[in-house]
Amino acid sequence: MRRRVGCVSLVIALSFFTAVSNSEAVPLTVAYIDNATGMEWAQVADTTGFAWQQVAGVCATDGATACGANLAGVELTGWTWAQVTQIADLMANSTDLTLAQLSPTASALNSTWAPQFLSIFMPTITTASHRTVTGWAADGSVIDPRTAFSPEVVDAIIGMTDTAGRGALFDNQAPFAPLGSDTRGLWLFRPVSAVPEPSTLLLLGVGGAGALHWRARRTKRS
Repeated sequence: MRRRVGCVSLVIALSFFTAVSNSEAVPLTVAYIDNATGMEWAQVADTTGFAWQQVAGVCATDGATACGANLAGVELTGWTWAQVTQIADLMANSTDLTLAQLSPTASALNSTWAPQFLSIFMPTITTASHRTVTGWAADGSVIDPRTAFSPEVVDAIIGMTDTAGRGALFDNQAPFAPLGSDTRGLWLFRPVSAVPEPSTLLLLGVGGAGALHWRARRTKRS
């Protein structure tokens, strides 16, 4: 009987872990923890391929409310879609780039801040002359209803100008529609340690199964 209860407990634990694993999309990589704000930022390159309108269907655009669903097997739930001002703060906090320089575009020949930023966030575009990380911001349409903010940092080769911009791009015209662009991701953040790791969830499942096992043994003895 004890062996049977033990097997049942193990099955419950494994089933719990399997259910958690299967119900969640591929988790995003945490690229940077901003100690100034207490937020962790997702790797932008993990979320390429979406159009602005697609993301707006599952994520709030207020820069405060967490996304309510995932997209195409990519984890968005629990992350907050950042607005341009929040992304500008990120750029300034993670490099020696100042907010004054980001109003609205920074540029410098062989800057230090561009390679700093690109050492944290993987490029979404790499060519022979530059590396760029660029992603949709949550602010929504600007200038034209077909346009959305797409902040970026460009690290150019030596002798060329680096830039940090917060420009707008057409999203519902080629090549961005209807599937978005594989060179643009999303700027997403969440409170540090907002979501437990799968290993933590497994421990919780094993702990729960252990409690059931102990209760079954106690009931039998009494």
